[in-house]
Amino acid sequence: MTTPADPHRLVRVSIAKAAAAGRLAAYERVAVRRNETHLILPLAAIEAVRAGRPPGTLRRLLRGVADAGGGAASMIKTRLGIDRASDAKFQARLDVCRACPGNLAQLTVARKHVTPPTPQRRDELIAAGAEVHTCGPMLRQQKKDTGKSCGCVLREKARDLKQHCPNRWWPGD
Repeated sequence: MTTPADPHRLVRVSIAKAAAAGRLAAYERVAVRRNETHLILPLAAIEAVRAGRPPGTLRRLLRGVADAGGGAASMIKTRLGIDRASDAKFQARLDVCRACPGNLAQLTVARKHVTPPTPQRRDELIAAGAEVHTCGPMLRQQKKDTGKSCGCVLREKARDLKQHCPNRWWPGD
């Protein structure tokens, strides 16, 4: 009788063999580390990719990593001046977020993240100096009765001309 393998165990996978098997792109999305010849992956991720369907937790993790990676790429791009919104457009977008019709924006008050329970409370906090931080919980997409939240850091997303409000509430969306 064999003992089942630990799914959290990290495994080295040859990049050349993964490419030959047509799994390189999928493996790279779940790699913990990469060197010149190998990818280091959790065993559970390898088995899920081979089965063609990552488990739910892994899918959510991959989606979060992709969202964070996209946000980081957007931030770097705008800091280099590529697809950077003018200050007026940036402020117009943040003004919409401050007065979010769906009350989805999370605020930063004294370095703490706050989700205002009502639009009236949100307006009071903003008048007191609170700033918009994220659209809903960070890196989590949600759909509510009042609209969809994307989980993005709004000061970074509003700066990128290629980004859009998930509800199309920004001017020009």
